[in-house]
Amino acid sequence: MGDRYSQTCHPCSLPCHLRAGTLLSWKNFETHSSWCLGGNVPSPTLVTPAEAGAQGIKRDLSITQNCAAAIFRMWLWAPASAGVTRVGAWIITLGACCSTHNYAKEDNKKVNNRQTDEQGFSLIEISLALLLIGMLISAVLKSAPLIEAVQLRAVVKNVDSYRMATQLFVEKYGHLPGDYPKASQTLGPLAQNGNGNGRVEGAGLDPHGEAFCFWQHLSSAGLIPHPGTLTPGETPAFGHGLPKARIGGGFTVVDNPPSVPAMPGLWILLGEQNGILNNHASLTPSQARQILDLCGEADPLHGSLRVMEGMDAPPQSCLHHGQLNLAQQAATCIVYFKV
Repeated sequence: MGDRYSQTCHPCSLPCHLRAGTLLSWKNFETHSSWCLGGNVPSPTLVTPAEAGAQGIKRDLSITQNCAAAIFRMWLWAPASAGVTRVGAWIITLGACCSTHNYAKEDNKKVNNRQTDEQGFSLIEISLALLLIGMLISAVLKSAPLIEAVQLRAVVKNVDSYRMATQLFVEKYGHLPGDYPKASQTLGPLAQNGNGNGRVEGAGLDPHGEAFCFWQHLSSAGLIPHPGTLTPGETPAFGHGLPKARIGGGFTVVDNPPSVPAMPGLWILLGEQNGILNNHASLTPSQARQILDLCGEADPLHGSLRVMEGMDAPPQSCLHHGQLNLAQQAATCIVYFKV
């Protein structure tokens, strides 16, 4: 049969690609037909299926049109001297068309598959991805208030559990947690003893103060979850010796906090750490308002729940003329809960 790239055939005999398995480009096939009319043109160029695909023989419509032209020419002008009758030439040309069509379809599939493997994302894929991202962002933004509401409810629930635990501790041991003078004997050798004067003294994050031991006594008595282990030499922090709030910041206890009007007794303070205190702002005025509502309190300056400005907040950024400054979006407030 010869090499498929080097083989040459008489243009008016059986087309070479039917015998050699190559393709005859349609431009050259028309040349083939013109040669049969007596024109002095060179033999047609033989191409492989891959070359035909690269030349653009991919569309069935174009192939069909070219086939029709070649068949018509071979039917009208095939010379008898070439040993080919018009009917024979028509059959040969039809076979060439069918063979070329099949080669083109197969090669188109390979080319298209290769293009599909190499191409990037389509416009539809990018649009769908952007749509999904937009829906996800929208869902996150819409869920943010719900998440915040859950966190604030958790704050109120924690405070209620600390109040209840304190009452149970007093009923069982006769002293406030942190102030209990026999803690090391009753609660364990690691528990620090209080002075038993009826007050919980010291700064909330001072590891030697009764306010810090308040949480150790409650957890050692099994009344609250352990607030986190504090290793020797480590500075207390929320989650490490002190309970952490889900909304941010954490809890300490303060005895008789300085305030106008006065706040006698023991209070649980929710705020951010400020050295050995936790009086830096942790809540926005809107969040403080929600806590007031959850606790059934209306006045932020009176009652068993008090709202104040954090030590790091600008004046009147949390409270303005005795009311919460709800236009303020930053965290400027701290909250006291009466035990």
